[in-house]
Amino acid sequence: MSVTPPENFELVSVQALVDEEEKIHEGEWVATVKVKDGLPFAELTRIFLVLNYNIEKNQVVSITSSNYAEITTIPAISEKMVSFSNPTVQSYKSPVNGEVLSSRIHVTPNPLNETTNINYDLSLIQNMEVVLKGEFADYFQVSKMQDDYGLAFDITPILSNFDAYFNEHTDINSIPTTAEVTLTDIFGNTLVHNVDVSFFRNIQIIPVTEGLTYNRADFEGPDLVPEVIVDMSEYLPKIGITQEFLAEHPNRAFSIVCTGYMPDGQEGNYGFGFAGHSITDDETYMKTGKFQATLDVLFDPEHSLSGSYYAVIRFFIVDPITRDTIICADIRQEIKLVD
Repeated sequence: MSVTPPENFELVSVQALVDEEEKIHEGEWVATVKVKDGLPFAELTRIFLVLNYNIEKNQVVSITSSNYAEITTIPAISEKMVSFSNPTVQSYKSPVNGEVLSSRIHVTPNPLNETTNINYDLSLIQNMEVVLKGEFADYFQVSKMQDDYGLAFDITPILSNFDAYFNEHTDINSIPTTAEVTLTDIFGNTLVHNVDVSFFRNIQIIPVTEGLTYNRADFEGPDLVPEVIVDMSEYLPKIGITQEFLAEHPNRAFSIVCTGYMPDGQEGNYGFGFAGHSITDDETYMKTGKFQATLDVLFDPEHSLSGSYYAVIRFFIVDPITRDTIICADIRQEIKLVD
């Protein structure tokens, strides 16, 4: 007797049928099968037992079982079953109100194979463990959750650590971390995946130059300082916006806002502001690496204190699906008004 094993299953044994009274049923057999290890199939399969008998003169007779077993195979967790959706960079806090900004990493299901639109069932994941690695692991907190897009976890900077580090290391613009994610399914299978995120400064200041220092005596009333050109090409990478980053996020929601800061640090346009501006678009930056703004700056000497003003170009980049904030950061051009 020989047995042809099924393609995606392993034959464990074939034994004669024995009833409750331990009586052997001649010519009746029981086959035990299991799914082969490592196969990511998830489908309903009918298994029949086919026996091949050698009888007289080497003649082969095949007998197919009259009944069958229905087996539903459930895939083990693997890199093919899920995707990790996360930004590679993140602003560490908002320049508007100083609120901390978390980087949210989503674990989303993939199709079970190339020929189906059925996705992996995330409920098969019994546990998700996240461990931060690297020199700055203790600069962050991790919180796990499940949202509308699947499993997720937040990496949140500890502001006191970040503020102190950036104040001490003025030449460093980002703090990286690696999250080691371990997913365990209901069968005990595990997937280990590393996620790298760098958290960037939220403010870059371009120091004043001689051409951007203005004398109050030159203004008889509210007047424009035409065409203040702010070249930000050197500063965008310092807030995390590189050509590579934009290429990695082709569906980004990208917006820019301009505002001003007064000498006392308050945001607003009282006595100082923009009459208009033109800014390089992000597609041009991706192609050329150049990014600048042309600003028409307005001073009202009656309501303007002497000191440093800042023409603020604020960048917002959010995930187009989840609306999670990725970049919220300022590039500020210093402009001086003197007596």
